[in-house]
Amino acid sequence: MAVPPTPPRLLLVEGDDDKHVAEHLARAHSPMPEFETVAKGGLQRLVDAIGPEINVSGRSVLGILVDANDNPQKRWQLLQRKLKEKGIVAPAAPERNGTVVEGIPRIGIWIMPDNQSPGELEDFIERLVPSSDPVWKMASDFIDAIPDSQRKFPENKQVKAKVRAWLATRARPRNLGEAIGKGDLSVSEPIARALANWLRILFTA
Repeated sequence: MAVPPTPPRLLLVEGDDDKHVAEHLARAHSPMPEFETVAKGGLQRLVDAIGPEINVSGRSVLGILVDANDNPQKRWQLLQRKLKEKGIVAPAAPERNGTVVEGIPRIGIWIMPDNQSPGELEDFIERLVPSSDPVWKMASDFIDAIPDSQRKFPENKQVKAKVRAWLATRARPRNLGEAIGKGDLSVSEPIARALANWLRILFTA
């Protein structure tokens, strides 16, 4: 059996939703350089893959997209250390519009939602919900109204719960990337344009 060719431009993400969002956003902002997206199934697996992926023969660009969660600076320092192991020096702090470190391979880092704030993919998605969408307020109010004694998720996952409640109201509930593809989310918001522009700059190599 023939071995598939190594993709020269690769984006590593934590999970399938991250993969679908990145791919649909890139499609919505075409033309976009070609790149392959791989979901590693969690942060630790992604971090462990950074060194081996840098070493892959023919790799020209490696992008890394991760959630900030509660501490964007701590997440940045984790990635800094992994890159330093390969002799790559990242800036002291992430760039607001996404970081690109020139070299062979070129390295790009985007920390969800906006390279500055705590949060995750759903915090990014929240900013893409059109302001005219009446269901968002209903979904948000529903989550807010759940008593603390009945809430099964931590306070810092409230936005995630709201996004998932909103997603469940679509004509055919689907993953977050498809919500972009179907036009349920706005790709013209500044944060969406910033991520798309980072992808374009990173993978134009």
